[in-house]
Amino acid sequence: MTELPAPTPETYWGEPGKLLAGPYPGAHNPEHSKMKLARLLEAGVDVFLDLTQEGGATPYASELRGRARHQRMSIADFSTP
Repeated sequence: MTELPAPTPETYWGEPGKLLAGPYPGAHNPEHSKMKLARLLEAGVDVFLDLTQEGGATPYASELRGRARHQRMSIADFSTP
């Protein structure tokens, strides 16, 4: 069985084809953010579980435009999840 490639260098499959993990996909550069989101969506990501606090990072949920669900479950910076 071949390993499923991660859609971006910063991501990895926790369970290939089912659970992808990685850093916050938003970016200060809107084009970079759109490129990362496009790759994640192409890989089949349909739910984004956002662990950041609202207002703490560049938002990306509006870029999903119904192609995936965005769910926020905030964890305070530097605290234990």
